[in-house]
Amino acid sequence: MPIVFRDIRGYKVYFFLDESTPLEPVHVHVSKQIHKDATKFWVLSDGRCELDHNKDRIPSHELKDIKAFIEAYHDEVLAKWIARFGEIRFRDNQD
Repeated sequence: MPIVFRDIRGYKVYFFLDESTPLEPVHVHVSKQIHKDATKFWVLSDGRCELDHNKDRIPSHELKDIKAFIEAYHDEVLAKWIARFGEIRFRDNQD
């Protein structure tokens, strides 16, 4: 799994190698241990994030900090997404 950030309040932020066909819009998974149903954030075209689900039940105060970190470093997330998948789509720009 391509790890985007290694230790944000003890959590990993990462992509899965196979992000569906067609490729899903930009998003990251967040968990302490990598697994398929990890908490998921969409990264929007303006750099904000939107929580898709919190299946890891990350406490709200930690989730808020993780979201703020991802938003602050969204350019790095996008660069790593493009390097891995070669294209980029945003959930908030879907027709």
